[in-house]
Amino acid sequence: MRQKSAMLGTAAAAAVSRASFAAVLMPCAAGGLSTYLSGSNRTCTVLDKTISGVSFSNSASLPASDWFVIPVLTPNDPGLTFIFNEPVQTLTGSISYTVTAPSSDPMTDASLALFGTAPPGSFADLETLSNGKSLSASDSTPNPPDVTFAPTTSLTVTDAFSQTSPGGLARLTNQFSETPAAVPEPSSLALLSVGLSALGLVRRRKRS
Repeated sequence: MRQKSAMLGTAAAAAVSRASFAAVLMPCAAGGLSTYLSGSNRTCTVLDKTISGVSFSNSASLPASDWFVIPVLTPNDPGLTFIFNEPVQTLTGSISYTVTAPSSDPMTDASLALFGTAPPGSFADLETLSNGKSLSASDSTPNPPDVTFAPTTSLTVTDAFSQTSPGGLARLTNQFSETPAAVPEPSSLALLSVGLSALGLVRRRKRS
């Protein structure tokens, strides 16, 4: 009996530990990219999405602290904006991370947007998703069409960016939306109520 109680106590402690871990996840805060690599934003949330496993590299070995990250808090379409404006003439690099959604609101859509102020042909980005989908953008097509896919609760995102002019790429935004459950309109609810009432009346007449 004591052994069983001890096992139950251990299981309860483990459950509390897991709940406590989930509770300590804080909303992602605006800050340097370095805080997403090993700092306060290493695992954080943007609305109902969890951001984790961020990695970063670039051809000029520039520090992650030179980049800035701002959470995008658009309802049903959250994401991250990466801001960087480097004085390096030619630069290539990549930013990768995992975004996780609750099973009640899986992701069904991804978007990519770029912004820069350099001459034409000076910056581009290829975003690849772990489900095989991808988006491609450049200074000539900074806002490509969104890509849609089957509902998923986890995506690993990799942005491979490049610039050929100093400060070419200033801003890169990734967003991930879900298809909200349809909410019946009041008129539809009223018709449904009338229909159910009529059905009940017919059944009562048949019984009598």
